[in-house]
Amino acid sequence: MSISWDGVLGFIGALVGVLGAYFVVNYQLNKEHEQALETEKRVKQPRLVPGTANFDDVELYTGKDLVKGGKYLHELKRFSDVTIPIINVGTTPVFDISYFYEIENIEECASIFSEDNCPKDTIPRAYFESTEEKEYSFIYLYKYMKDGTEQKRKEYENTLKYNNTLSVIMPGETEHINLSKLVIMFLSYYLEMYDILYFINTDKEEFIPKIKVHIIYNDYEMMERKFEYNLVFGSKNSSNSILKYQLIPKDYKGNYSKNI
Repeated sequence: MSISWDGVLGFIGALVGVLGAYFVVNYQLNKEHEQALETEKRVKQPRLVPGTANFDDVELYTGKDLVKGGKYLHELKRFSDVTIPIINVGTTPVFDISYFYEIENIEECASIFSEDNCPKDTIPRAYFESTEEKEYSFIYLYKYMKDGTEQKRKEYENTLKYNNTLSVIMPGETEHINLSKLVIMFLSYYLEMYDILYFINTDKEEFIPKIKVHIIYNDYEMMERKFEYNLVFGSKNSSNSILKYQLIPKDYKGNYSKNI
């Protein structure tokens, strides 16, 4: 029996063609499988979407939280009763949520709202002070009534990043995060003094504080995820009695306008 080299080469060529087709098909199937797994993973990822908070009939009362019938600032601990909704629009829960606030342009704030720039011997009065290590505190002096008697209060709050926590947000559920006491103290004074700072002195350039919130949580695979948002705030009318707060992504291209 004789073997033709042409036949052998033809057989090898056919075999190589079959194997090549097999590897191509197998690669394509694996690629589609990986893409399907990646799509499924993306679908399962939780998605936290911040809502907008509106507070009506707010009285800008010296030394008080920015909600209707708010507590005095010295009655608050580390966080305000002003809250912003957070909605899980994904298909899986998020766990161990923590968040904290920071004033991003704190040095500029401290320069503008300094004790030297503050009217002397007047109440209300508020200002930042700092140590040589650039550790800042906000001091707010105000009067309040207690048992029918006027009292004076000097409230301190440092700029450390205090964490607040939530245990879980299930798919479709809404929870709320509280503004920090530092943020609400500063906004309370800022809004109260806004007309004096800018409407009377119309030549003065408006200063907008850049307030950021960091949100950290674990997803369904217990992987830690971190997000940053800018806090935008404003009022719906000239009396500031209707306040509005919104969180926008940190890479938002607009400015930090208080008119939202």
